[in-house]
Amino acid sequence: MAVYGYTDGIYVHTYDQFSDGYSQTNVFQMSVPKMRVEFRLVNRFGEFRSVWLEYRAEAVGDYAFISDGETVSGGDLKYEKQEDGSEIRAKVSYQELQSAVISGEEQFMALPSAYSLRVTDSDITNKYELPLVSCNVYLKNSTVTANSLTQAWDLVKDERYAIVQLTYADDYGDTVTLKAMCNFTIDGRPLSDYTFVSGDAALFTGETLTMEKPKIASGDYLPLNRPYLHIYKQSGVNFVRVEDSDLSDNSGTYGAEFTFLREGTYLLVWDFWFGLDFDGNAIFDCYYNPPVETANGTYPIEATFAQKVVVYDRNCDITVTYVTDTEHPFDSSKVDYTERDGYQYYTATVSMAKANASPAYNMFAASADRLWGWSSSWSGDDRLFTAGSAIGRLGITLKTVNPVIYALWDKGIKVSATIEVDGKEMPLGEMTYYRPVTGGIYTMSLFDFRQWYEFNTYKDYEAAEWHASKAIFQDSVAAGFVYKDVLVVGTTDKAFTNGYRVTEGFTLKLILKRKLNVSYQAIDENGNKLTFRSQPGADGKCLEGYTLADKITESKLNMLKNVQCTDSSKVFRYWAVMADGVLMRIDPESTLLEQRFSGKNEQTGKYNGSVVLYAVFGAKENA
Repeated sequence: MAVYGYTDGIYVHTYDQFSDGYSQTNVFQMSVPKMRVEFRLVNRFGEFRSVWLEYRAEAVGDYAFISDGETVSGGDLKYEKQEDGSEIRAKVSYQELQSAVISGEEQFMALPSAYSLRVTDSDITNKYELPLVSCNVYLKNSTVTANSLTQAWDLVKDERYAIVQLTYADDYGDTVTLKAMCNFTIDGRPLSDYTFVSGDAALFTGETLTMEKPKIASGDYLPLNRPYLHIYKQSGVNFVRVEDSDLSDNSGTYGAEFTFLREGTYLLVWDFWFGLDFDGNAIFDCYYNPPVETANGTYPIEATFAQKVVVYDRNCDITVTYVTDTEHPFDSSKVDYTERDGYQYYTATVSMAKANASPAYNMFAASADRLWGWSSSWSGDDRLFTAGSAIGRLGITLKTVNPVIYALWDKGIKVSATIEVDGKEMPLGEMTYYRPVTGGIYTMSLFDFRQWYEFNTYKDYEAAEWHASKAIFQDSVAAGFVYKDVLVVGTTDKAFTNGYRVTEGFTLKLILKRKLNVSYQAIDENGNKLTFRSQPGADGKCLEGYTLADKITESKLNMLKNVQCTDSSKVFRYWAVMADGVLMRIDPESTLLEQRFSGKNEQTGKYNGSVVLYAVFGAKENA
């Protein structure tokens, strides 16, 4: 427990753990007219809640300053004794912690024309109006007192920067002071566009905020100085400087770093003191020409930029809304949802102190599509987690106590394949690929299409090439990787081994080539049979559409280039093949083998795949 005394508008810590001897009755002395007692309840994890009781020693009047119907400050009245011994209330004053930021005439003319003051004293309430009584205009080269907002605007509208101090007062002497910062920029943009944090972002205890201390500059971006960081916490209707128990501050000269330790409403304030700029020149004329007497003969002008933020406990309750489209509806027997505009909404309030799971696939009506996860947007660029997994401290992640997340449905990527045999194309199969539930991208595998390949039917063929409608086949080159739409595999064994990353649907075509068994025979130019001095062995791995050189070894190719026959009067001239009954000259390195080079079954009209290559010999020139 702890006791706080109310002095000069601030509760000051007085002492802790008070008690009356060894009894369980706690007592304290009223050292000031108003005091508060804090009872702190702490659990075994160190988390705590505080209960506050306020005690008053006497009836004290209070007051409140009001602007546009909203109470902006208030407190207890103080009293002053007169010479005759009577007491009257002391004057009250209020200075706005946040300067008005002005970038145009409309904003300037919308500044308050008056404040209201409510005073309750001896159970009697009175309301007073504090009209605008003076406008002190601080300029680069002069200081002027204006009589109205219109006159003040005429003075500042063409200035690179200016500060106007507005004073409001009533006949009793109560005052309000408001400063307006005109035509300033910060970090290369209008000051009115600057924020400490995004306007709709919630902050949480235990989270560290880091930011650079910005340079305040003139309207034409001339840097002037850097601010100090001050942080205030709301207490009642007032904001008071934070205590160490509220905030951990590790700010430096050029940067601010702080962590909120307690929940509450805070005011983040950049406090600018306009004395000398970065080049040592006076920012305002009043610096060396003070309007009032000062101790050191200089008069820097203070102005502030502030933003109110709400800080929530990191273990607080949050209200999570899960959204899906009506094409993928929730299971109404498991989820109590609402529906509007083509979407369904399921809302749950959970504590961030506990582990909470997101809806999994089984909480939806059956669908061919996959529930890939949950995201803060329909695009899924920031997929937060897998469906059914823990949401963690989602409020902190999305900086809100009312997070909305969207179901990411994966319709999959369809890949269909056909097979081409002897110029005829037939369906092979179709696969639908989904992204891994753990994240990542789509990956397809050629192996998946092996299940539809009829090996017995195509035993006389080899799977030679895959053709794709998109360039999906990755190939390494000296500069990195290239993507092609044709993959040469050469054999059926290699046709179903590789996988590739894909981003959209496409089609595949598997090209089959007829196996050819090539044998060799020697003849003379008249077609008479000769005998090789060394008979070349047959080659059974040749394919149509490929050259002979593609399918034999280099040593075998060299042998074929230098064949000899037993007739010493003959010399090798060229290789030829019988195509449809006609002897045709070929080049083993450039001529593509064809089925018509083999024998033909006249009954079926099909070629048998047996190709005879003829080595044609002619007479030696000197024979």
